[in-house]
Amino acid sequence: MSSTRSGLARLRSSGTGALVVAVVGLGAGVVGADDDGADDDAPVVLVRRTNPAGVVGDVVDDDGALAEAIALFQHERATTILQSDTSERFEELARPEQLLLEQADGRWFDLFLDGDDAFSFSFDRAFGAGRGPAPDVGPYPPRPVHDDDGGLDGTSCRSCHFVGGPDGAGTTPGRARLRGDGHTTTSGVVRDAPHVMGLGATARLAAEMTDELQAALAACEHTAQTTAVDVACPLVAKGVSFGALVARPGGGVDRRGVDGVSSDLVVRPFGQKGRHADLVALVDEALQVHHGVQTASSLVRAGTVDVDDPDEDGVVAPSLWRDGTAGAEASAAQSVLLAGYLALLGTPEVHPPAAPDLLLRWSHGRTLLDAVGCTLCHVESLPMQSDVVTLAAPADGVDEPLSLSLSLSSAQRAPQAVRVDFAPGSSPPGTTPIFLYSDLKRHEMGAALADDVDETLPDGGGAVTAGQWLTRPLWGVADTAPYLHDGRAATLHDAIVLHGGEAAGSRDAYLLLDDDDRASLRLFLLSLSRQHTVLVE
Repeated sequence: MSSTRSGLARLRSSGTGALVVAVVGLGAGVVGADDDGADDDAPVVLVRRTNPAGVVGDVVDDDGALAEAIALFQHERATTILQSDTSERFEELARPEQLLLEQADGRWFDLFLDGDDAFSFSFDRAFGAGRGPAPDVGPYPPRPVHDDDGGLDGTSCRSCHFVGGPDGAGTTPGRARLRGDGHTTTSGVVRDAPHVMGLGATARLAAEMTDELQAALAACEHTAQTTAVDVACPLVAKGVSFGALVARPGGGVDRRGVDGVSSDLVVRPFGQKGRHADLVALVDEALQVHHGVQTASSLVRAGTVDVDDPDEDGVVAPSLWRDGTAGAEASAAQSVLLAGYLALLGTPEVHPPAAPDLLLRWSHGRTLLDAVGCTLCHVESLPMQSDVVTLAAPADGVDEPLSLSLSLSSAQRAPQAVRVDFAPGSSPPGTTPIFLYSDLKRHEMGAALADDVDETLPDGGGAVTAGQWLTRPLWGVADTAPYLHDGRAATLHDAIVLHGGEAAGSRDAYLLLDDDDRASLRLFLLSLSRQHTVLVE
């Protein structure tokens, strides 16, 4: 398959963990053309179905899904033919006026197409890939072991996000060693790339939880001022406890009781330790760390907007990006476009097995997930109040801030979260349940999983201790092996056994189950899959 971009769409199937792959040829690349008078240039589809969980189900062809996949493929082909000059193509992707035009006209699929191109775009020396003095000839050598400024371990976003399908997880050989010495393989911290499905809903949930915690702080401070006594206030957001704080009448706040979130009460849902609060910041850091590409918005955050070529790679192209940031190798529009693409991706799905006997075991496995205490942290669903996601790049003092606002219900690609009526008490009225299987909270997970050092957050949010980790969302877990933050666990069983610290009780309860019950629990986890994909080449 091509290393640049594959189309994706959705097919429905009842098989647990199934992945549907369609390969389409166009023009001279047609595969399997017949001689019955049909158009030889029409796409011919070959369907190959894989079933990691070993569960049998029928594939139902979805003409709309296939049509969308073909549209994505044709967009790529047309872009390649009409803009054979790579620089012209990438400049077009990064035009802020085009981004805003598509938003204003509600052309979300066009925006998704442009974002898909950007996600698959292969950076090279001409676009700032790499750091430090460039080699005399050829590409920058890869740097799989990073230093404080990152490495060079990928040419495109998609090159590390494809396990399980487009926008999926990373591979074991592709694990990154972050914040090392740049040379020694034992230095730095190891990270395995997660899938990036459903990030729009995740960002929205985190923003709402942050608002709830900030409102609780403001109410506590007000009560302390009006009563002239110390006031202790619990911190709860969407039913998740984040400890408590004490407000003083004189205006001070004791935050020592805050738990599972930084003391600034900002819920950061992105990164294995809860590193970023918004998708634009996530994109900015990913481009810098993994590709050596500096965006205008990342330089604004770093305070180096007036520095020519801050990474000293010989690439300075402010005119190409049409903004006033001196050393930028990618524009703020590119950051927002990529963040918008991530927000537009569909959410993972649950695929129960089709066979009746396995369905009974699957249902039993879900009850066991509660019984052993997994859902105390891997909370099944969180209620989303609004579906509007706003993405903004920080202003550089020259241009106006660039922002993108989208409604997940109207703009997000399928599958979308659906607002449903629950039984009384199960979900607040007027909200959309997001089946994330996470509380978006940090927990102490024990010495076995701890990093060697604490992790300092890049936005002034303090540090996360070595043994603390964000509760990873379990949606899509069936398609993301290997598991845990560093990919050390080859199986779900291995990942569960390695849980310690606050999760030690749940781990022990799981190990006390008999073999059949443990298998039933894992069978349920293997149903937490993703949309089936159609790849068009």
